[in-house]
Amino acid sequence: MDNRLKHLAGLRYFEVAARLRSYSAAATELFISQAAVSQKIRQLEEGLSCKLFVRQGREMQLTKQGETLYQQVSSGFEKIITGLNQIQSEPVEGELCVRTPPSFASRWLMPR
Repeated sequence: MDNRLKHLAGLRYFEVAARLRSYSAAATELFISQAAVSQKIRQLEEGLSCKLFVRQGREMQLTKQGETLYQQVSSGFEKIITGLNQIQSEPVEGELCVRTPPSFASRWLMPR
């Protein structure tokens, strides 16, 4: 098996950061810290031996390699989701009851 597949988590972080053009927005969507996104993408870049993003002022741009990878990765994730939807016999439905202290619910759970 291709050794580059060890970077699957990094590819997920990369796809979100590339789509949103922001590490901080990616961190929010992934419910992790911005530093974790940055570190995982740096590891991915080192593993692939190429830069995927370049900063221009406050703006983040994909490099040519980053754009190529983004197109393939986003297409791949769409295919995976389609496959998962096809094999799932029933959509997950129902009610979920969560018990939590009011302070946690109001400060963390409800804003999400």
